[in-house]
Amino acid sequence: MSIILQSTVGGFSAQFMRKLPLVEQAMREHGLDPAEFVISKDYASTATIPLMGPFFYNYSVFFGDE
Repeated sequence: MSIILQSTVGGFSAQFMRKLPLVEQAMREHGLDPAEFVISKDYASTATIPLMGPFFYNYSVFFGDE
């Protein structure tokens, strides 16, 4: 199983998605189960220029029930 991805602001970049299998493989090599991890992408702050929207995102990583 893979890392679970969730987002309130659209998808993850193509570059991020290409590197994700490498991260998952490294996790398995260190005895971690990628399926126990969730990566969440959300807006970092409210827009300072309403028509343009925010420029930054927050990424949170959750493990198991934590």
